[in-house]
Amino acid sequence: MQMTCLLVGVPNTISSIFDQMFVDWCILTAIDTDQVKSLLKEAHEIDLVFIDLLSDSKQRLELLAMMKNDVLYSKVKILVLTDDKLPEIEISAIRMGADDYVRTPVYKESFVPRLK
Repeated sequence: MQMTCLLVGVPNTISSIFDQMFVDWCILTAIDTDQVKSLLKEAHEIDLVFIDLLSDSKQRLELLAMMKNDVLYSKVKILVLTDDKLPEIEISAIRMGADDYVRTPVYKESFVPRLK
């Protein structure tokens, strides 16, 4: 069964890691909350959501909370991209239900095991 991953606001450098390492996955991308909601309605079988909190963190934290409070998406694994200079955002994301976080810069060796 093919895995489906939704990348939200993720920079090209990170999305290229997904493209290179997970060629057998279906990778969806979205920039804003409206696109995410639309993709969630279209693709009901999303296995992983990766949300970039480095920019537009308030709106993306709201998206995280919305997904974790929706019975359709509450079981979807959500990882967030944070910065070591912003521990308060990282803590907020974990409290809101993020399953894990990845700090920048992203290293392939430590990133891949978090996705399994």
